Amino acid sequence: MKQLGIGDYVSDGLTLFGKEVNTNRQITLVYDGLKPVYRRLIYTALQYGTKMTKTATIGGTTLGSLHPHGESIYGVVSTLVRYGIFDGQGNHGAKMIDGDDIAPSAPRYTEARISDKYLKIFSEFMPYVPYKEAEIEGFQEPEYLPTPVPLCLSFGNLGIGFGANMRIPAFTVKSMYDALMADDPTLLRSPFGLELVIDQSELSELWTKGLGRLTYKYKVEWRDLEAGSGALITGDAELFKPDLGKFDPWINRGSCFKLDLTTDIGRVFIGRNYNVKAISLDDIYNLAVDISTYQKMFRLTVSDGNQVYVIPLREWLNTTYENYLKIIERYKADKISKYNFDYLTYKYLPVVAEHLMNDRNATDEIIRDRINEPECDIEVVKAIMRKSISTLRNTDSTTKLESIQSRIDYFTNLDPAKHVKSIINEF
Repeated sequence: MKQLGIGDYVSDGLTLFGKEVNTNRQITLVYDGLKPVYRRLIYTALQYGTKMTKTATIGGTTLGSLHPHGESIYGVVSTLVRYGIFDGQGNHGAKMIDGDDIAPSAPRYTEARISDKYLKIFSEFMPYVPYKEAEIEGFQEPEYLPTPVPLCLSFGNLGIGFGANMRIPAFTVKSMYDALMADDPTLLRSPFGLELVIDQSELSELWTKGLGRLTYKYKVEWRDLEAGSGALITGDAELFKPDLGKFDPWINRGSCFKLDLTTDIGRVFIGRNYNVKAISLDDIYNLAVDISTYQKMFRLTVSDGNQVYVIPLREWLNTTYENYLKIIERYKADKISKYNFDYLTYKYLPVVAEHLMNDRNATDEIIRDRINEPECDIEVVKAIMRKSISTLRNTDSTTKLESIQSRIDYFTNLDPAKHVKSIINEF
């Protein structure tokens, strides 16, 4: 038994607690850019494939097998729908430019599934990532998801850990790929219908150091409506809300008015009332631009599972991209090996079938020895012997061999980099 002073005991406990919070809770993992709750929900949704599934089922399964940390998990499903990682049916809520946000409906009333474009990123490659024991005994979960870009960088995130914090910006998936390929951060673009203001952002610092101030802005444009002339503010409020309260003094004096024109994307119109001279249209437009502009310092803090550190954006993008290429290489090698084996089984099927028909008592080893071909090893013979009688009787394997050879040729010629590019081009 080891004796510790109360100070040492508390210090050791806080150190262990802090490491757990930082590496497995609040700070995103470098390999996929996800916190555990996001990763676990996506992994669970993948089990249901393309089928629309009740949010309550996805969340409940995740709670029961991977993430026993509270029912707020159902709201995260709706968040993933709004980010486009999931497709959804029903009311999954909305971040409103003006006023209170719309809360999602109860999880028993909504449905979700992995969106098609993200299904292409994940599904084929899930067997090629490492797995570990889940928090709930008897279950396994992936250490990370296979992805060519850090996923949190597609929607932005915050994390306050133990002596560590992160503020993650948001970029479109396509622009992250383009910026990495060209080694040019000025190619980065904002999602959510917002503009990343390049000349007001420290992109070079973020790219090379992992710390930098960025400026995002809603689209603001002149509009003439029947109700009057003014400024139209357009964009989703997932990243930030414009401070429309700054128009309240003018609205309260009757100088201008506000219209919510939100449809599939947030739209708010600020117009000047007729015969008002106390404020100009330029005043309205300039204030609209001011409240629709968001500038913050971003800090790319990540975890590798053991420690947390600040990572340059270029290095982070390159880490996930290179890791994804390696996963595709393993997938490619596995597929080529499988189809080569299938080819041998159908190549030697007529020969094995003939030996079996002539001697029903022949064992796998006897048939292998009689054929005496190095590539027709015992595993090939066993695979043939497991096939149905009808298959063994069909001695013409020409069509099947041609089909298998076409698959071998496809995977032999599969270029991981080109494959990633084809996936990214769908974003």
